[in-house]
Amino acid sequence: MNVKLEPRCPHCGGLLEDRLRFLVSVECVAADTEPGFDLRRSYLEHGIEILGELSVRPYNALLNRGLRTIRDLVVITERDLLGLNNFGQKSLSEVKDALRRRGLCLGMKIDCDGRILWPPWEVVKPEPEEAA
Repeated sequence: MNVKLEPRCPHCGGLLEDRLRFLVSVECVAADTEPGFDLRRSYLEHGIEILGELSVRPYNALLNRGLRTIRDLVVITERDLLGLNNFGQKSLSEVKDALRRRGLCLGMKIDCDGRILWPPWEVVKPEPEEAA
């Protein structure tokens, strides 16, 4: 018997898949077809230097903490960042704005294959560029 899961919440689907794996053959359908999926996922392996609009202080604080890639950065929380030396509210705002422009945010859940499990695209859609 084959079961095809198309969960609304990918995390919940993963839990269900783990429970059913011993009973039936499970084919899990990822939400990789969401709008902007490839764009968001493509940023993850880039270094934090692609966030070129960061000032020196937050950039150095991130490097000193060992956060080298965008993936390293997006999986940590605001609270973690605020605990870094020389990293305050202004630095936090700079990082959040730079990520938001790319459809990313802090506290993301990413699986080992680079699929973004949370948040959904609708939550962090990049703002349209304003005409100059």
